[in-house]
Amino acid sequence: MIITQEQQQAIQQELNYAVKYQETYDELYDHVLTTIEAIEGNVTFYGTTITKNIIDNEFGGYDGLKQMEADRAKLLFKSLRKKHGQNILRFFNWPTIALTVLISLAGYYLALNLNHRYIKLAIMVLALSPILFVLFRRISKWIMAWKFDQYSKSSIKDNYIFTAAILANSMFNVFNFFNSDYILYGATLTFIFVCYSIYVLSFFTLYRDEYRINLAR
Repeated sequence: MIITQEQQQAIQQELNYAVKYQETYDELYDHVLTTIEAIEGNVTFYGTTITKNIIDNEFGGYDGLKQMEADRAKLLFKSLRKKHGQNILRFFNWPTIALTVLISLAGYYLALNLNHRYIKLAIMVLALSPILFVLFRRISKWIMAWKFDQYSKSSIKDNYIFTAAILANSMFNVFNFFNSDYILYGATLTFIFVCYSIYVLSFFTLYRDEYRINLAR
């Protein structure tokens, strides 16, 4: 069966309300088109009606579809958390451990030779960089969508990415809490600096790999 442009738009509109994430939308849209195209003959149909029928018959209705989407989001969240953890562990394996040693030496040098306010400022910048970067990318995406009138749903991956970005800032708040009661010097400041550096670098590695982007752009 050949699907007209008007019918495609009706299907897209229905699916836009039915699902939350872009990955689910793309897969479901392809599935609906494939199912309709497999129907023999030239039958007149309403895109909205046949889409609802497919969702009811194959996914248990809209509630079943939403539950499937939620389960998938939960699984992907766990998968991304595992990948992030693996990225962190790479900093303690060869050859990436060489970078960890260089970061440690740089942090120790700064802690010994500069006013501690500067290294604390560096830690603050590290802690805030993930969330600022995520917000920048989102705003850029909204501006481009508005400019070219090409809107898309959020990705399932956005859940973990945003949580991981917020966590870096939360860890900085914990650092400030202890720093208000204790004077941190030398090796302690170096350790904190290295921890933040590894976490943030592993975060950007995960972001680059999952979104397939060039962070230098």
